[in-house]
Amino acid sequence: MKKIILLVFFIICACKDKAPTELTIEEVVETSYPLIHLKSAKQKVNLSEHSVVQLSQDFWLAPQEVSQGQFAEIMGYLPAIRSALRGDSLPVVNISAVEAMLFCNALSKIDNLDTVYSYAHIEKEGDKIKSVLALKSDLSVQGYRLPTEAEWIFAAQDLELRPQNGWVAENSQGILHLPCSYENPTEVCDLIGNAMEMVEGWYQEPPAGTHLDYVGALNPNDMEERMVKGGSVLHEVSAAHGFNRRDVYSANLLSAQEYIGFRVARGSIDKPLYAVADAITDIASSQIDILATKEKIKSFFGTAHLRLVLVNSPQQTIYTLNYSAPSPKWTARPAGELNPRHPSISPDGRYIAFGTRGEGQAGESTLWGIAFGDSYKDPMPYGFGAIPRWWENDADTVLYYVSSAASNNDSLAWLRGKTSKRQLKDGFAQEKEDILVQGAYHSGMDSAQKWLVTASTQLRVLNMETGELKTLFQFPQNGKDSTGSTQVCNASISPGANPRIAFLDFGYTKKSSLVGRAYGVHEFIFIMDPATGEVTDTIAAPTGAVAWDDPEWSNHPDFIIATATDKDGYRKDLYAINVRTHKKLHLAHSYDLQTPMLWIRPQGENTADFSDSLALYAFPYTPFTLSLANQLERFWLKASEIDGIVMGSSRCYHGIIPEDLSTGIYQNLCLQGGVLPTVKKLLPYLFNHATKVNTMVLSLDLDLMFFSTEQNWEDRFGKSIGYLYDSLNNFWAEGLPEGFLEEVVYKQSPTIHETSSNWGGATITGIDSYEYSPEPSYTINNPNLDYNMQLLAEIISQAKEKKMQVLGVATPQNNFEARYYGRYGLSIADAEDIKKRILELQAHNQETFKVLDLHQNGAHKMPVEGFFDMDHVNIEGSQWITTRVDSVLREGW
Repeated sequence: MKKIILLVFFIICACKDKAPTELTIEEVVETSYPLIHLKSAKQKVNLSEHSVVQLSQDFWLAPQEVSQGQFAEIMGYLPAIRSALRGDSLPVVNISAVEAMLFCNALSKIDNLDTVYSYAHIEKEGDKIKSVLALKSDLSVQGYRLPTEAEWIFAAQDLELRPQNGWVAENSQGILHLPCSYENPTEVCDLIGNAMEMVEGWYQEPPAGTHLDYVGALNPNDMEERMVKGGSVLHEVSAAHGFNRRDVYSANLLSAQEYIGFRVARGSIDKPLYAVADAITDIASSQIDILATKEKIKSFFGTAHLRLVLVNSPQQTIYTLNYSAPSPKWTARPAGELNPRHPSISPDGRYIAFGTRGEGQAGESTLWGIAFGDSYKDPMPYGFGAIPRWWENDADTVLYYVSSAASNNDSLAWLRGKTSKRQLKDGFAQEKEDILVQGAYHSGMDSAQKWLVTASTQLRVLNMETGELKTLFQFPQNGKDSTGSTQVCNASISPGANPRIAFLDFGYTKKSSLVGRAYGVHEFIFIMDPATGEVTDTIAAPTGAVAWDDPEWSNHPDFIIATATDKDGYRKDLYAINVRTHKKLHLAHSYDLQTPMLWIRPQGENTADFSDSLALYAFPYTPFTLSLANQLERFWLKASEIDGIVMGSSRCYHGIIPEDLSTGIYQNLCLQGGVLPTVKKLLPYLFNHATKVNTMVLSLDLDLMFFSTEQNWEDRFGKSIGYLYDSLNNFWAEGLPEGFLEEVVYKQSPTIHETSSNWGGATITGIDSYEYSPEPSYTINNPNLDYNMQLLAEIISQAKEKKMQVLGVATPQNNFEARYYGRYGLSIADAEDIKKRILELQAHNQETFKVLDLHQNGAHKMPVEGFFDMDHVNIEGSQWITTRVDSVLREGW
């Protein structure tokens, strides 16, 4: 790309009550990309009604969105863009956030600048990025990057939300336009509309208060959501308001949409602040770098089905990592003000228990539980106790814990403590607590329930069969003379038939008979046989580290997880250790990590031969595959119980509440973006596995029949690895393989979280200003209409064969224009012709198919407060619809 001499301007975007400074030429710089200098230093920006960011420095912002021509020139390729949206000068769309970051890095290299974005590994398939490992942003350098949300709002804060100020749904006809071509162009163009724009940072609602250089969440949530701003040609102008940072469908790290693009920025942010759960922090003490690729993990462990949990010490926040996810990442788990200690993963890998006091800490402690795969849910109370550990037999999952985590130095005080257990079901603790023994054995119990261990500061081991209590690692078994320290800590006991105790001690200044030399505090992990007290092995700290800390036996007898400390005492590095071979794998690096636990999926006979693709419905991650995964996972877990099913598009996804249907147990299998071709594709699941179902509630979307095709399915859901694997196996028509449902539970995808149970509150701002644009192809002569009518007939026919009844429901749309059926401009006359054809199907299938028209060409009786937008309802609206659907189902036909 040729360098240009650019006239650079100053713009001051003032607050509402101040007149903006006139535009003046300030300086001339040499650059490869046009930028405008925004004087933002010491300016404040509102991210929400309760959240303010103060910007410490000026920044530079591109006056236009990156064009398709610019992207192709720099990157050497162009993403797939349909012809109606294609043009060298039009905004580049249908790219992922990672592709936008790589574009920024490429620009930085052209100008000999440091790159902002880094990663450990990227996996590609052609030009498409499949996964990225250890993605990081260094905002302190001067390279090109995405603007932060606060910077974007600073540039846009004086723009009025009117269609005249950008290309939005009201005036764009749904296609991209040339930059700065709308009615009232500004120096920084298209902040409202045209392409929706990615900004820097992971999605999180902003924290209350005023924060200097806050830039977003430090870590991604389960869906790897990125923030997007400004609306697009497909969004009403109201979607561009400054406090909106999400799309209708989640914009995640690797997803791409044909209406989302980006613009570039420059300007260093020396000390950006990030949100970690409920706290605000700087990146230096919070970032956890992933150092081991999946290939290294598989080579070391023989599997990639690993889960990790630890506490990030500076923030006292629980972090989790699922290595079997397509793109492994550390995720912060909110624990409020609980100060979590010693997190422990359940035997099935689904839950985490933790206490609020650590080893050696006296005082009251409470126990809590969180779901491993859901960062949104609040911790569940488990009662009083400390340092929880799990145990499982064929019937029960039990949590073991102690009444106090205090030191056991005072034998009498320690014996007044107790070790208790509490049964758990589906992650919830049962009320009954059983006292196992007197004495607080916080270091664990073996699989056979023979040995109980405690170690702080003395190593005490109880033989539960004989009642004998021994204090171990004493002279001479500890390899020291009688003056040597017997103090130990951080003990745990291995699972399996051959239990061993791992622990640390406090060093020895003379020559140890166990390690052959003098050694420092925590320099070796000692392995002991609890039956004899003999130390059978020692494992030295890794090269470059001074000592170990917090070693913990995993749920596999061959592996221990531990942190390694530097000379200053910080636990910066995380290692896995093969106890048999002494090989170590460097897993992660950070500022200070504590109390890790490693869970390795047990390789039983039900799981050994399963493909990695089985039940992996969410990958490759897109908003549509995530929606598919959420619905299919729920379906599999209830398929054998349900009496009815709800199928169709986002209108029934948000419009019908299955729990409120009284004629049986119903499941909502509607999908965001799922129309009749999608319903047809999902029928094998229903017919093969939900054999009790006798009723289907089907969304009748007359205005969606004109662009619903086979390609619609392929583009949105058809690439789901889990779906493709099911289809290759004939949707398991001969029966599910043993262990299938366990695999579904294990591979549960991130949950799609709405702003409420449905689309949100009763906000309808801007709906009445929508300009209907009748589409010429929306006529009864459109071949897609015939295709969809044929699909509807086939669905009814197949339901009839299964002795199933189908209720077709046309949900209300929020019409302010009587000439059209709904938001997509279908004429009333054509809608009546389509309804006539549908009613003919009803007449020919009276025992199977019935139509419930709740829309009535816009003349419905649903209150306007029940709508979220033009054609979706909120909670009130879904209750209104569900009540009427239930009434018809109870009447029958």
